[in-house]
Amino acid sequence: MNDAEKESQPQPLSHTIDTESIPTNSILTPNNTQGIKLSLTNDDEEESPNPSPPENIANAPKPIAKATTEYHFDENRNATTPIRRKEITVRERLAHETTTNNFFFSLVEPDGTVISVEETFAPYPRIWTSFAKALILGLTLEVFIYAIASRKTGTKLFFFAYLTDWGLTVSTAYFVVSFLCAILPDRYGVLVQPIDSGAGDADAGLSLFVKIAWVLYNLALPMESLITLLFWTLDYKGEMITYYMFMKHGGIFMLLVMDGFSISVIPIRIKHMSVFISFAIAYVLWSVIFSWSNIENPDRNDDDAIYDTLRWNKNPRGAIFLSSMTFILAPGVFLFWWFVSIWSPFCNFIGLRRHVIKETEMISRENRSLVQDK
Repeated sequence: MNDAEKESQPQPLSHTIDTESIPTNSILTPNNTQGIKLSLTNDDEEESPNPSPPENIANAPKPIAKATTEYHFDENRNATTPIRRKEITVRERLAHETTTNNFFFSLVEPDGTVISVEETFAPYPRIWTSFAKALILGLTLEVFIYAIASRKTGTKLFFFAYLTDWGLTVSTAYFVVSFLCAILPDRYGVLVQPIDSGAGDADAGLSLFVKIAWVLYNLALPMESLITLLFWTLDYKGEMITYYMFMKHGGIFMLLVMDGFSISVIPIRIKHMSVFISFAIAYVLWSVIFSWSNIENPDRNDDDAIYDTLRWNKNPRGAIFLSSMTFILAPGVFLFWWFVSIWSPFCNFIGLRRHVIKETEMISRENRSLVQDK
């Protein structure tokens, strides 16, 4: 085909969106589309040399280098927020999350975007989110109730002596609070987006329900991971695997992963590791207290230990070694899930799966009120 024939061929039409003309502090709604250019043009068609930009973006900042444009949609599938996500290294994210001015419940991401409370803890469509969380809660409650009811009379309180049951209790508490976050009406303000979530007091206005759910999840997930790992490597003796054995040592863990990474997308913060480490220390101390106390273990003939691997009287060296390994495993397990939480394709750690709504460096007070009322 010669050049003349090539020129006579119709050129394919392509959709082009000029994202550079979108102000980073704008909120996209059906009635607010200034600054967006969507056109059907030939690929080789020249644009006007000096297009006149709308007045409201005349001084818009240039796009961030090496950034990804991310669009979010409301329940009616209308575009709501165009956000350019800056690439973040592990060192930058770690420095951001460990700084003293980064609050324990900070919604701010290292690139200046802010976590959306509603889309994170109870995303749309709300009815399906509520149904999924209700199903998970039902399965967990059934295992929790059976674990207590199946114990012999007079030994039910000893349920709380085991690490497995500590994890089951925390997981059940999380699923209860998470379900309430999804079903409570908006008038209770459970999923309210703090107006100042990106400046000043970073957790001001965040509801108590969200704070409790956030901490419980960041405690339950690594705890159930550690319980599952320790049980199948140290405590399992080859007996027949029953439904309740599986659920208490792996099933609940799977439900947590499903809830926090598929139904919701809950951020895991480095500062929340302190809660998990404190919990691990508390259980080790409890095992020492039990071994040196007169408390009877109704589940075994000797009262020296709760677990065979934690005999502080008969095998103190083994107990000390296992406890020391736990303090190495616990931070390792938490850091693993922290990496999973922020992982994005191409070795980027921006956390593209997280739901964000705005960039705090450019947002105006007027747009803050729009986000609050959305």
